[in-house]
Amino acid sequence: MRTLPWLLLLTACAASTGGERVDLDVTVAGAGPVDAVPIGEGSLTLTRAELAVGPVYLWSQLPLSADAHAAGKLVGEAPDQVVVDVLTTEPLALEHGVGVAGTVAAAEIWLEPLEGSDTLLVEGTAERAGEELPFRAAITWSEPWMAGSDANVALLRRRLLGLPLDGELAEDTHVALTLDASAWFTAIGLDGLPDLEPDGDGVRTLTPESLTGRDLDQGVRRLQGGGWEAGLEGTPQGE
Repeated sequence: MRTLPWLLLLTACAASTGGERVDLDVTVAGAGPVDAVPIGEGSLTLTRAELAVGPVYLWSQLPLSADAHAAGKLVGEAPDQVVVDVLTTEPLALEHGVGVAGTVAAAEIWLEPLEGSDTLLVEGTAERAGEELPFRAAITWSEPWMAGSDANVALLRRRLLGLPLDGELAEDTHVALTLDASAWFTAIGLDGLPDLEPDGDGVRTLTPESLTGRDLDQGVRRLQGGGWEAGLEGTPQGE
């Protein structure tokens, strides 16, 4: 568990900056259905898109790049995890959100696997030149998806750093994260689907080595121009 060290760090930040400790309402939601969304010369329909999200950390500055270390001071955290159905708009709460009153500039999102399950599960159908290509994918950024990779590399792949979040934290600020599964694939990725061998039911399973598998891997984790958005509201959703 990372919760205690981060909470201690937040307490230290509050003491050093004079900022007041505040409770935060942090939620994650999908952007809704992905039904025959045009991508390149084809289209994409998803019937399943579930992603384990959390914990989430908030920082006072944007990092120089997505590969850089976090910048500024840690000003907030929501240590819990939720599994988000990205094809619905129902927000799920990351419990126990706390922060330090003051400026926030960036969110850091972790895609940690829940025990006994994959981090990402996707099922759908791509249409290309009149041909329907059903597919599925199950990704956890560790073994076996990243077989042979250094453990630190896998850890960094689960850490999404630098989602812009410009505003001020105060008591009961609502931090709303949304993600759009239609942004997870590109035309190049869908072009690689015919190269995968279908199973007896005609379904293609995405692999780490496949063009479409790499496209999905990168698309889920892409913050700049990807499907992730973050916003601040003055009061918790639903009040």
